[in-house]
Amino acid sequence: MSTSFIPAIITATVAFIAAVVAQWLSHFFSRKRESVKDYKEINQELIFPSLNDIILFIETEIHYRKGHDVEITINTEQLIESIQSKISYGNSDLINSIYRYRNSISYFDGRGEAENMSIFEVFFSFLDYAYEVMKKSNYSDSYLLNIIRKNQKLYGMSFILTDLVGKEQAIYILSHKWLWSSNFLEKVSIGNIKKIIENYNDSTIDYHELICFISLIKIGFEESPDIETFDNLMNSIEDIIKELKNRWRNSEG
Repeated sequence: MSTSFIPAIITATVAFIAAVVAQWLSHFFSRKRESVKDYKEINQELIFPSLNDIILFIETEIHYRKGHDVEITINTEQLIESIQSKISYGNSDLINSIYRYRNSISYFDGRGEAENMSIFEVFFSFLDYAYEVMKKSNYSDSYLLNIIRKNQKLYGMSFILTDLVGKEQAIYILSHKWLWSSNFLEKVSIGNIKKIIENYNDSTIDYHELICFISLIKIGFEESPDIETFDNLMNSIEDIIKELKNRWRNSEG
């Protein structure tokens, strides 16, 4: 081959590679723009219409002076029906949690806690999905994202405690959240909560993980000036830990 053709070949090759790269980049950014647009549509159709009520429900439910200060009631059945009407925008976790909710209200539950737990799970799954979608849609309100994460953790703890001691006692414990250290919720892992909920739905129990989680809730509380109230709270949580340890021993015996 004549050396006179080499520059032309190099030029043609570079031009071809540049065209391929340009086409790939165009496709990549086009798909990225479409994804952002899709996520924004999910926000508008599914997330934003229900987000405020879901946050408000848990905040009012575990308010320390709920009987005196809270003047609004969230209709959870209507709220979940609203979410279900837009479920095509949801993900598998949200779809499955709504299925379990529908199942819980269709059959008799001797303890009476299945519906309460399934409501907590639906809203936990909703906030988990909301957080991920809003981040992927380049939503930059870090304050709102932090509120979503914080309340998602409260729903997870409500689910777990309701399973162990019933909703009334769970609300009693969580209504003292104002005694938690300022950075307590940062120490609570969403991953651990998800794993405990998944174990429950799979009818499996990791007692060690449960005990560690309840112990974390216990040490998060700082001492209150009302010594009697604080002692009662600590005793309630310690009773849960003792019961879990007894179940663990019995399951191995």
